[in-house]
Amino acid sequence: MKKTQSHLEKQKEYRKNKITKLDGGKEHRKNNRRFLSNATHQSQTDPDARIAKKNGKPCMLCYSSMMGVDTKHNVITNMSAELAHRKDSRYLIKTAKATIDRLAKMGHKVDTILADAGFSSGENFATLDALGVNAFIPVHGTFKDKREGFFNDSIQDVYTCSQNHKLLYRQTDKSRGYTKKRYLSSKKICNKCPIKSQYVGSSGHKEISHTIYRKHYDDMIAKLKSEQGQQSYALRMMSVEPVFGTLQQYYGLRWINTRGIELANKVMLMAAAAVNLKKLIKARLNKLFT
Repeated sequence: MKKTQSHLEKQKEYRKNKITKLDGGKEHRKNNRRFLSNATHQSQTDPDARIAKKNGKPCMLCYSSMMGVDTKHNVITNMSAELAHRKDSRYLIKTAKATIDRLAKMGHKVDTILADAGFSSGENFATLDALGVNAFIPVHGTFKDKREGFFNDSIQDVYTCSQNHKLLYRQTDKSRGYTKKRYLSSKKICNKCPIKSQYVGSSGHKEISHTIYRKHYDDMIAKLKSEQGQQSYALRMMSVEPVFGTLQQYYGLRWINTRGIELANKVMLMAAAAVNLKKLIKARLNKLFT
């Protein structure tokens, strides 16, 4: 790992202005903890490797593997190496399109996609709908389908508070890279509201914002709650997880012993080909002796 000049400057500034618990502020970062970031660190031997952070696991340089598995025979339908610093959801559409095109050449059609919550995003839901693919993907925890004290009317596109006053749509803008719709209440009405102190801040009105993909999130939640959704999503654990565990345990994907994303991609493709070849041989032998 190589520290850049900007990181050294940040460390000097941090040590100079650090706030300790005795000063009445937050306890400063412990000295034995290292600050690791892709913005400040880079591998000297493998520039394509990225620092990945996951709860309960140490930070490490690695690659992400985007894998698709057929739920009927547990055959790997897609395998690719990707940069590890991006969210899995950013690679879903790329992986889905590659799988759809590949199987279409062999006369097969992808009609359903199952994925875990890491691949959840409103943009993904909307794109898969446009592609005509039925998806079952749990909604991530940051999405709020309900706002306490407010009711959303998707038909009239308004929010209504407990006092039966409306928050009207004002504009669509971007916040932290996400496009959202903003709804505002009337200051004149809120000033006379008996429960103003509970919901209205110093601005004098109540504001609620939600993603432009709200309908797609609501539709996904409804699908997952259905009997078909629960049965379909259960197949993911029985197909993807065993294959991924086999690749790590027996086919060398726990560690990548090459440098560069192109070679990492070759390693993953060879491992996937070996798994599929073994399944093919086993299927042919079973057919031969039955």
